[in-house]
Amino acid sequence: MELKYENTTRYSEKIYKDFLEFHTKQYFTRYIIYTIIVLLAFIYMLFCSVEYGNWKLVLLIFSIIIGFIIYRIYSQERIVKKEMNSPKIVEQEKFTFKFYDKIFTVNNLKQIEEIKYAKIYKTFETKNYFYLYINKTNAFILEKSEFINKDINEFRDFLKIKLKRKYKIVNA
Repeated sequence: MELKYENTTRYSEKIYKDFLEFHTKQYFTRYIIYTIIVLLAFIYMLFCSVEYGNWKLVLLIFSIIIGFIIYRIYSQERIVKKEMNSPKIVEQEKFTFKFYDKIFTVNNLKQIEEIKYAKIYKTFETKNYFYLYINKTNAFILEKSEFINKDINEFRDFLKIKLKRKYKIVNA
């Protein structure tokens, strides 16, 4: 396996905050729309239950609506707090990404993980970072200034070929 590109990014609070800001800009509208659709469905069920006079069901649906709203507000906050207190941010862990033709590896000095490009959910390029999402909420963060061979244009073309429609350049 011939090494094509290498990047070592130290995860810090600043890098994570930049990621949160980017992620919020990308996905906040979808999050709100999903929340509204689910609430509207519950409210419709609530009105139907009131109309039929099923007061136990009214109380149950009303409780579910309140629980759903509380969950949607605090679940995201809890995830962010947990991540901010994680060892990779607190200890400013170093992640080394090595890109080969068929896979890339992620090494954080504790373990090495091999990942096929097909496993990438979505990739975004911003002014300072590449975000390689492995699912809808988690991403590997690669700081552009930390590439070993420093040719960002070649790396960009490499990712575009490997990821096709999963690659997007964003002005953020």
